[in-house]
Amino acid sequence: MWKNSCKIIIGLSILASSPTFAFDKNQDWDAEYKNANIFKAVKRNDEANKIFERGCKANHAPSCSSLGDSHAYGIGYVKSEENAKKYYKKSCDLGDGKACFDYIYKEDATGHSINPANITMPYLQKSCNFNYARGCTVMGTYYILNDEVKQDLPLAAEYFTKACSLKDSDSCELIGKLYIKGAGVEPNLPKALGYLKQACELGKNESCQMHEKYSKD
Repeated sequence: MWKNSCKIIIGLSILASSPTFAFDKNQDWDAEYKNANIFKAVKRNDEANKIFERGCKANHAPSCSSLGDSHAYGIGYVKSEENAKKYYKKSCDLGDGKACFDYIYKEDATGHSINPANITMPYLQKSCNFNYARGCTVMGTYYILNDEVKQDLPLAAEYFTKACSLKDSDSCELIGKLYIKGAGVEPNLPKALGYLKQACELGKNESCQMHEKYSKD
């Protein structure tokens, strides 16, 4: 924690003293995005948001996504879902998978999407295409559990496999279970154990227990 605090203080000192801390079309926006997050870490949200705004105008996708977060959660702005969606949409169009997910996927109190599948799935697909693991995971669950979507276990398995390769613990557990049951894939205990072990290493306690159980069988 102390090391992180030191890094933030040093970063702020550099920002304050740097003569090149300006904004133009030739700016290194990945670097400026890191600067903005240094400001955000110490609650200097107005300064962070100014960088996000300029970065988004320069079509820097992470800046647009962070600007969406600021509007969604009221960080330096009055909360506005409309403004949040505007920036998430732009970031998604620029190739940010998380922004595609945040643009469309909102859950109700029961954990289900508030939007119908025909509206949600195109953006979840884009999210997955842009390698945002959670988008792939939710797409997989749609092909198993969503009443609006024809069940397709092999396709669900493909989404879970990709999401697991992107370090999503839920998908590692889910594809492991499919291999145990032979649902949508040929039953394969060694593969199942491999996925359960990966889910366990990513923090899924249930997967640890399942791995231990099936290793003994």
